[in-house]
Amino acid sequence: MKTPLLLTLLVFGASIAGCISDPESVSVSEEVETSCEGPDYPVYRVGCMMENFSLLGDDNNTYNRTSMDEDGRWIAYFSAVWCTHCEPTMQALDDSIPTGRMLVFNKDPRAEYNNITQWKTRSEENLNRTLVHPFINAPDLATSMNVTSIPFVSLIENGEVIAVRHGLWSNATEIGQWFITENPNSGVPAKLDGIED
Repeated sequence: MKTPLLLTLLVFGASIAGCISDPESVSVSEEVETSCEGPDYPVYRVGCMMENFSLLGDDNNTYNRTSMDEDGRWIAYFSAVWCTHCEPTMQALDDSIPTGRMLVFNKDPRAEYNNITQWKTRSEENLNRTLVHPFINAPDLATSMNVTSIPFVSLIENGEVIAVRHGLWSNATEIGQWFITENPNSGVPAKLDGIED
């Protein structure tokens, strides 16, 4: 009589062992892979592959994710033609991101806001500088990246979104450190302490 009870307890104990084990002891091979499809994708698609694109810049050159990935990390900066309050972030990015490592994307799909050359010219006048990064009309790309607020800065490496910052961010030194750090964090710059998690 004791044997069936003991056997039942052993089977029951083995079946709930995973439920009461320390979550820190779960091996990497047991972790569930994050899905980047559907409504439950990670916030701002961090950890997901950026959609490939082929878009014409204000300089009449065509840009795509694959060519941008070739030289390492790069910035996908989303803003809008009308967003003059985004210009301090653009200026700080322009001061800290190497030439050829950032694309400036317009997220607004309305026809009256798709003159990218005019946008770049006005931004250069407002900032009193020449901006070296290409400006591109990309509302569909902004939608696929879940860009809901601007300014919106995505750090891309090997096609993967590795970090996102959104909201005013005018500290060029901090941006430069974030660009090169091994584990960049995501969120609203004004609410984050430091660069690394």
